[in-house]
Order: sequence, then structure tokens, then C-alpha cells
Amino acid sequence: MLLVSKELSVPRSEVYGVATFYSFFSVEPRGKYVIRLCRTISCAIAGKYHPAVASLLAELGIAFGETTRDGLFTLERTSCIGLCDQGPAMLVNDDVHVKLTEESVRTILNDYRRKAAADGRVKSA
Repeated sequence: MLLVSKELSVPRSEVYGVATFYSFFSVEPRGKYVIRLCRTISCAIAGKYHPAVASLLAELGIAFGETTRDGLFTLERTSCIGLCDQGPAMLVNDDVHVKLTEESVRTILNDYRRKAAADGRVKSA
């Protein structure tokens, strides 16, 4: 943020304000993969305790707003991601995953775990 402030000749407080206002920016460390679930009313109608969401929470072992101990996943709620007709849906970084089930959640997470391991970018727990 200091570099952005300097390069753009913008006060640090304004850079901080932007960084803390938009949910896709963060001033806190996040996992390699940021998982975002919608928190709008249409998704709430589908039930915040949908089996796929329960599976996601159980598989990760964290709550919303937390990061796994290995630094691999951060779980967040976000505003509408425009997939109301295909819910439950989530974004993992920029990847879209729709019509989630308990099984698809496990498969998706394991795919990202394998990808991170292949990249050699997994922290030890």
C-alpha cells in the first residue's frame, strides 16, 4: 500500500480505505485459494445450511473469515456472484463452481490441494 500511495501520489489513508472497502482486496494474509460464497437473499433462500456448505465447512475445518492452518484456503462470504440460478455456487479465486453437492465440494477441494502440491506451494500445518 505504501508503494501504491507513493507511485500514485495518493495519501496512504485513501489507499487503505480502498483496500479495506472492496472485498476482493485484503490487508490481512489470505490463503493461496480464496473461497467466496454468496451472502445475498436468493442464496439464503437455498439455505445457509445446505449440505454442500456444511461439507465445505467440515472439509476445511474453519469458519467464514478464517484461513486453514496450512495457508491453502481462506473462506469468505461475498456479495452476489451472479449465479443465483445455479446455486449453491462459489468462487475459488477466479474459478466458478456451481450446483455444488457434498461430493463435488470434496472433489473441488482435493483438486486444489493436488494442484498446490504439484506447484510445491503448500505450507506445513
